[in-house]
Amino acid sequence: MRKSFLQTLIQLLYPEHCSGCGVSGISICTTCVSSLKLAQPLPHDTDFAVFDYGDKQVRRAIWEFKYNHHASRTKILTDAAVPYIVSFLAERLQNTNIQAITLVPVPQHRQKTYARGYNQSLLIAKWLTTSLPGTAVTELLYKTVPSTPQARTKNKSARKQNVAHTMCTTSAVDPKSIYVLVDDVTTTGATLNEARRALQQGGGKKILSVSIAHGYISS
Repeated sequence: MRKSFLQTLIQLLYPEHCSGCGVSGISICTTCVSSLKLAQPLPHDTDFAVFDYGDKQVRRAIWEFKYNHHASRTKILTDAAVPYIVSFLAERLQNTNIQAITLVPVPQHRQKTYARGYNQSLLIAKWLTTSLPGTAVTELLYKTVPSTPQARTKNKSARKQNVAHTMCTTSAVDPKSIYVLVDDVTTTGATLNEARRALQQGGGKKILSVSIAHGYISS
C-alpha cells in the first residue's frame, strides 16, 4: 500500500505519536508493544492469534488499518508477532516433512477490495513472509459473493451463516503442502472455518491459521 503525496505531507507536518505513551516519531513504541496483552488460546489448536483485540492499542491499530488506510501500527504489530508465530508453527509442524509453507490471505470480495484499495490480510501475509524463511504468499482463495461485514452481525450463529459457502479456491491445492491462513483479527472463527473448508474442498490436508489479534463476541 503506497502512501499518497497528501499522506506523506501530513506525516511531515504532523509527526506520528505512540498511541500508548505519546512519544513522538513512531505510532507504537517498543516499550508499549512489549506491554500489549496477548490473546487467549483459540478453541482449535490449528488456529493461533497473537494479541488481544480487547487491548485499546491493538484495536485502534487494526481499525485504522482496515478503515482509515493507516498501516503503520499494524505493521509494527505484525513485526512484533513474528516470534510468536514462529513458535506456534514450530510446535505444530514438528515431526512434519516440510517442503514449503504457503501463506494464504483470507480473501475479501472484489467490491470491498476496490472500495478499500487493498486487502489488509494480503498485506499482512506479505509482511510476514519477509520474516518467515521458506514461506510464500499465494492468493489461493477468492470470495464468490459479498457478505455483510462480520463486525455488523449480532452473534456467533449469524457470523457463521453470513460467511457460509462464500469462498472457493483459485487453483489446484497440493495435498502435500502446508497452508497457513492469514487474517488481521478473528472472533468466532467463522471466517477462518469457511476459508479452511474451501481449502479442504480443493484438496488441502494440512491447514493452520494465524491472526494478528483475537477478539470476543457473545453467543
